[in-house]
Amino acid sequence: MLRYKDWKEETAYDILAFGSIVFYILVIVRALIGPFFPFIYQLFISLIFLFLISLAVDFDGYLARGVVLTVFTSIFYNNRMYIVFVILFLIGMITSSFYLRIDKKKIIKGLIMGMIGVILAYYCSLWIMFG
Repeated sequence: MLRYKDWKEETAYDILAFGSIVFYILVIVRALIGPFFPFIYQLFISLIFLFLISLAVDFDGYLARGVVLTVFTSIFYNNRMYIVFVILFLIGMITSSFYLRIDKKKIIKGLIMGMIGVILAYYCSLWIMFG
């Protein structure tokens, strides 16, 4: 069993799990049950972009996916309480990354790549839906 130094470190890893590929796929599969096509397109396009860009740029993928999930689930649920919660959670992810001593450049690049992924996926999904 993997053991962490203390509860703070374990909690930091748990918070970062929000940006894991497993959780990301879980959100996509849940959206497929809907089906909620604009949301699904946004998540898939972002995931493909993040995968392709990761081949050339070293960034924090957890944070990048966390940004994508924060923005698109906020748009999807359109609920103030949820939006506040998920933004606080993203701040917790950033804080956890610093606590775990992830390279600052990787953190910043992860946030930027996540934002680029959001913008790209948002407009591409509109194009797919409406031509």
